[in-house]
Amino acid sequence: MPGHCTVPNAVLGTPDAGNSKKFIVMFKDDATKEEIAAMKENVGNEGGKITDEYNIGKLRGFAAIMPTSLHTSMLNHAKISSIEEDQEVRIQDQ
Repeated sequence: MPGHCTVPNAVLGTPDAGNSKKFIVMFKDDATKEEIAAMKENVGNEGGKITDEYNIGKLRGFAAIMPTSLHTSMLNHAKISSIEEDQEVRIQDQ
């Protein structure tokens, strides 16, 4: 898929499975490449691991397994438009 990139497992950190969840982090339009790179580096420094990156037009972000405490600290970051737990979604036939 153009604009989508899977990051190799060894790129960033090894998450603490007992206190980690998978989150999707999306950035505001005015976030620079440097700010996004710094946030990804921070995830690795805090013991998280980037699993996917998204760069499709103005849709920029990443998925990561990271400590829930990092999720909490990122909630009010000025350059993040949304951060939510990655969950499976099902559509049920009626």
